[in-house]
Amino acid sequence: MSTQIGINKNLIKYLENNGYRSNELINKLVAETLVLGGVAQMQIAPEQGQFLEIITNELASSVLMMINKISKDEALVKINKVLDNGKAAEKFEMMVNALGGSKSFLSTYEKELSHNMYAEDINLGKDGWVKEMKTRELGLLLIELGGGRKQVNDQINYHVGYENVLGVGSVIEASTPVIKVLANSKDDFDRVKELIKSCFIISDQEVKKSLNIYEVIK
Repeated sequence: MSTQIGINKNLIKYLENNGYRSNELINKLVAETLVLGGVAQMQIAPEQGQFLEIITNELASSVLMMINKISKDEALVKINKVLDNGKAAEKFEMMVNALGGSKSFLSTYEKELSHNMYAEDINLGKDGWVKEMKTRELGLLLIELGGGRKQVNDQINYHVGYENVLGVGSVIEASTPVIKVLANSKDDFDRVKELIKSCFIISDQEVKKSLNIYEVIK
């Protein structure tokens, strides 16, 4: 048995109205971002965060249902409880620390994440729909920027990366950014800019958006 979920205007509206769970840390991040104005944006757009929360809850509730033999409603109650009482945040900090980060990341993230990076949007200079993305090539270019290892002992630069990447089926104009690149310097950015642009295939015919959840296997 499989279940497919498509994204449409009604679902987007529902997410905007119901998908955001308020908590102290998120509210603080939003407030600080608003004060900075146009020079800063949250790495994940609100609508992306809302949908990611739904996907995460679906995955977590499925695991809890299998392990504890409970209903989905009971599983969601358990999930919300650990989010509200801070237990989930503690586990998140343990994960960050296990990956080499701070033991108190949620209280020191401003210091941990402070880094002067060169950031620039890329547009393709033409109208149409995103038909295809060469994701493997994008990943290899990220390695060139320092975001991955060429050798086992290479150090990863966790500050470089991509933001606000448009997906297949997105409608664009000539000036629409399809991706934002964070690099160590403008020289690094210029070195990969045209290669990144070639990773996006544009069609002048309408392209349907891909399903965010393609299939749930039970």
